[in-house]
Amino acid sequence: MPSASDHLWAKTLSFGQHMVFVASETSFCHDCTYYIAIHSITVGDEYELRVTGLGSYAVLLNEQYVYGQVAETEYMFYETFVDVALNFTARLEACTGNADLYMSQDTYQPSRYSYTWRSENTNANDQVTINDESLNQIGFYIGVYGEGAGNNAYRLTVHTQSDHAYDRDFPKPGNNGAIEVHTTRNGIEVTFANAVSPTGQALTYRAYFSPADSNVVMYSMCGLDYAFVSDSVSGDESGTTTILLSTDIHSIEPGLNYKINVAAIDADERYGIYESSTMEVIGIVGSAWWVWLVLILVIILVITVLFLVFRNRRLTQELEVEMGDIPKAVVRKAVNGPGNKGKINYAQLLAETEDEGDYEPPPI
Repeated sequence: MPSASDHLWAKTLSFGQHMVFVASETSFCHDCTYYIAIHSITVGDEYELRVTGLGSYAVLLNEQYVYGQVAETEYMFYETFVDVALNFTARLEACTGNADLYMSQDTYQPSRYSYTWRSENTNANDQVTINDESLNQIGFYIGVYGEGAGNNAYRLTVHTQSDHAYDRDFPKPGNNGAIEVHTTRNGIEVTFANAVSPTGQALTYRAYFSPADSNVVMYSMCGLDYAFVSDSVSGDESGTTTILLSTDIHSIEPGLNYKINVAAIDADERYGIYESSTMEVIGIVGSAWWVWLVLILVIILVITVLFLVFRNRRLTQELEVEMGDIPKAVVRKAVNGPGNKGKINYAQLLAETEDEGDYEPPPI
């Protein structure tokens, strides 16, 4: 039996803490039976022991988040433990597709048919909050169901603070999170009011964007990890900052519609998400539009010059015929000549009459 002096793993735990045995460790055995011993430091210690196989249940710690994906009609299951708290919140943020959240204290695999709490929002975050104000040594089981077609990616977070306390240190976007989007010949300009950090930290800003026809959910922090991102910029001293999403650097394609969002980020990687996150930009014009415009104008100019040269030559020939007093019999011959179809071929007429000596070009 394991003891304080003879063991493979050992860790001093406070109440509610976890110890994880990682399969990649050399001493880990997949087909072995494990014996667990509890060594008390003080007399009279009480404890509760829970053992979970991570292959079927991922254990979530307080304020921990995990990224995952679940296929349509399939489930992913999680387990978490609350020591002492006033409330408990499980938050499911969609990345792609749509996933639903089910939770229970008694059912090991919460589902659409067996649950205590649920949240089944479509195109929005799912959240279950328990405001019991007397949570004590309670375990929760969480099921994530794939509602959308294909793989449904998500981020799952659990925490034991009130929503206000959980979010209070996050950057607060200016002007209620509104952003303005304009198209220019160089790409997209995204303008927004600077955010404020409740902790007084310096903030940087990133713009996130994705083609509008993709299934990326842009309103969640989870979705941002699946979108394209600009370089980080510092806020402008004027209080309003503009980020350029360039057609050259960020591969913005002319003619596409885009969803755009902005995040204010502090040194602890806390995100303040601007609200105008589903805005679509129509008719983006590429930075090389003027090259095509100039090329088209040049082609039009060349065609016009050639036309004018040809036209001027014809007028000149007509004038020479009139001034040269060519006999009408010669003109009729040119009109009725093969291939002329009744029209005067002035170039042919001038050439033939000049060769026969019937006509001399007028002096200039």
